[in-house]
Amino acid sequence: MVRNGDPVLLESAKICGAIRQHRLLQLTYGASGTRLVEPYCHGWTRGKELLRGYQLSGPSSSAAQGGWRVFRVDRIASVEVLASHFSALREDADTSSHEIDEVHCQF
Repeated sequence: MVRNGDPVLLESAKICGAIRQHRLLQLTYGASGTRLVEPYCHGWTRGKELLRGYQLSGPSSSAAQGGWRVFRVDRIASVEVLASHFSALREDADTSSHEIDEVHCQF
């Protein structure tokens, strides 16, 4: 999956690894700052690479702090996979991934 050290592929590999291992992500997203996210689904819609996750903390310009979000991967400035795990699928999780047309990896 990672070819020639392409940063986009590296970030996708980190995201999918975190989803498979149920590990938290720390994202620097756009100009709004650092967010702590439980990652659930990664894929593409209309040529845009997306991450669907549950935001635990950090700023959000689109809605109240915390809750389900869809992040555009091209707006993520940095991704850190944390050692902390999340243990289960949230009760309010919509596993249909309706925002993502082509799923690459998911919880």
